[in-house]
Formats: sequence, C-alpha cells, structure tokens
Amino acid sequence: MALTSKVVSPTYVFSIVLKDCFDDELKDKNSDRFKILQTKLIDLYDAIYSAEFGCLFTGSFVIEFRSTVNGTQSGNIEVEVGVEFNKTTPIKELPENKVVEEIVKQFAVNSTVNFNVTFVSDSIAIIKTPKANLTRTSPGIPTRADANSGVSNSTVNPAATNTTNQLARGGANARTPSKLATTAATTQTSTAATTTTTTTAESIVVRRVTFKSLGETFTTDLLDASSTAFKSRAAFIKSTLEPYFEGAFSSFRSLTMISFSNGSIISNMDFRFASASVPDNIQIGNVLIRAAPNITNFNIETRSVTVEGLQWNSGVAHKISLITAVSMVLFSWLMSSQQLFPC
Repeated sequence: MALTSKVVSPTYVFSIVLKDCFDDELKDKNSDRFKILQTKLIDLYDAIYSAEFGCLFTGSFVIEFRSTVNGTQSGNIEVEVGVEFNKTTPIKELPENKVVEEIVKQFAVNSTVNFNVTFVSDSIAIIKTPKANLTRTSPGIPTRADANSGVSNSTVNPAATNTTNQLARGGANARTPSKLATTAATTQTSTAATTTTTTTAESIVVRRVTFKSLGETFTTDLLDASSTAFKSRAAFIKSTLEPYFEGAFSSFRSLTMISFSNGSIISNMDFRFASASVPDNIQIGNVLIRAAPNITNFNIETRSVTVEGLQWNSGVAHKISLITAVSMVLFSWLMSSQQLFPC
C-alpha cells in the first residue's frame, strides 16, 4: 500500500516574551483576547518578514500563549510564533537561524512603528528550525503540544526537522499562507518507487506605484534598504495598504517596497497581481486615493499618486474630458464644412 507524504513548508518557530500581563482568556483560542493579540502578532511578523525576504516568505501564525514563570518578566505573556517560507526553497537557500532571529530583535530595539505590541528583546529565541545548525545547551528543545493548531509534542532534531516535523495549522490558530505565487508539490512514496507531481507557478504582473507623503522628513538612511528606518517604514506601509488591495482585487498578491526618495518622502513600490485578472492603472490609483483619508500613520498626497508613470487624479480626468470635448467640436466643424462645400 502506497503512503502519501505532504511537502512541508520550511518553518522557524520563535519563543518571545511580550510586555503585557497574561490572563486565562489567552488559554482560549476562541476568546476575543486571544484573537486580537494573535492578529496583532501575525500582522507584525508578516510586515517584518515580507519587507525583508519578499516572495521567499509566505506567512506567520501563532501557536500558543502562556504565562512566564521565571525571572523579572514573571507573569508576562510568552508566545510561540511560526514563520513559514516557500516550500519549494532548498534548505541551503533558506536564511540562517541567526539572521531570522536578529531581524525581530532589531525591530524590537530600534523600531518607532507602533503595532501596539512590545517585545522583551533579549527573550527572542528560535526553538524550531528547518536549518541543521540550531545549537542549544540541551540535546533537544521540546515543543509544547497544541491540539487546535496541530503542533505535535516532539523534540527538535536538527538533521530531520524539515522533513519529519509538520506544523498543520487549524482552528482559531489557522493562518492561510500568503497568496504569493508558489509551486505546490506532493510526493507519492512507496517501497518500490517515488513519483513527484509539480504544478506550474502562477503568472504574475507587476505595476509600479509611487506617492508622496507631504510634511514628513526624509532621512538618508531611507536610501539604504538594509537599514532599520527603511525596513520599519516599508513594513508599516505594506501592512497598511495590502488590506485595501486585497479587498478591492481578488487578483492582488503582494506589495513590495522598492525605494524611498526625497521630497518630502516619496515611496516607490511594486504591486503584484495574478495575470489572469489585472486591474487597470486607474483602478489601482483609485484604491490609494480612496484609502488616503483613512490612513493615520503616514499620509498620501493624492495629487502625487502615479501608476506606471501615469499620474491619476481629478486633474487628469478633467484634461481627458476637455480633450474629448474639443475633438467633438472639431469633428462637428469638419462635417459642417463638407455639407457646405461638397466635392
């Protein structure tokens, strides 16, 4: 009898302490307290890792909240968070554990972006990894059982983590992986032979969008994509704008910040859409213009919005109407002259 083995997405699991008091509601995955804090953390991790790794990163999810019991942070909230990467990525091409861990630490220490979540920076640690070089003082770090999320009670085995430890999420902890174009694969295994079936990656169309944020001060570190200032601003723009485009277009897949430039601050970004249903430039620009009055953590000067170099605002619409009107008048004159002076 043939056995079926599902390809598991490479996943890093973090343990981290939040500067907030633990209460029993956080034990209940159906409680409002659990869901609100879960959403904040998922939005934060998605913003941080999407800005850093782009399409390589596919999504994050909360495994468990529990009370801290030792040290000065006793009674605070300890949380385990999973960070998933594209399942087709070879292990050797995944980021090193220290890099993945350091990104969150740097954000916790240096970021001025308010996600209403405060980390204890020295509490951040990876407890599960697809890489083979996780080192701890003990032979293995046991993960806690989570019946609703499907996380098994097991000890991390660095050499076999990627193929044998599976995080099958469900219930209130469920987190649908990002809609970024990925290659799905299933492997059929048997004692006699192994067959692999792979589907073709979704075709993506990219649209370049820019806008100006008036009254905001440009700093030179925004020119460096590896700087904390760049990553922080890219993260909150991404986390703020993506929900508007997800709601407007089913074909929307992701937003990637490309660069910032001076004047006050000009944001340059790429929007990705499934090629089967790409909105036109005017539709894309209109989503930004409609969203602008509702955004508070940065501003969008609506007259500065451009899509693929086309500036779309009420002024453009007016110019198009004027050109159309003039054309109609000229056409009317031409027809009249033909009637007065027939050939």
